[in-house]
Amino acid sequence: MMRGAAGIVGGGIYFAASEQATRGKAHHRGCIIEARVFLGRTLTVPAAQSGQYTHTSLKAQGYDSVHLTGMGTGDEYIVFNWAQVKPRKIRDMASGRQIPIKHK
Repeated sequence: MMRGAAGIVGGGIYFAASEQATRGKAHHRGCIIEARVFLGRTLTVPAAQSGQYTHTSLKAQGYDSVHLTGMGTGDEYIVFNWAQVKPRKIRDMASGRQIPIKHK
């Protein structure tokens, strides 16, 4: 899984805590990915005080992920290393059809 190039706290892989929250946050209607996300030690950051982070900058502070709070659409969890994400299910948002995952 690739991280994005930009975001409210940097170019990471962003997750909501539930499917309902995901639907409220989605800018486009594509797929919902249910994943096991290994957060490790989490840095909690209020959205109003958010900064830009990278995998390297978080590690230097002793953290593995960011928990972004105070968002109108609900909290977000962000990781910056694809190895922290293990997809479990992928579902098309429009049809609800499950899409097979091909693990390497």
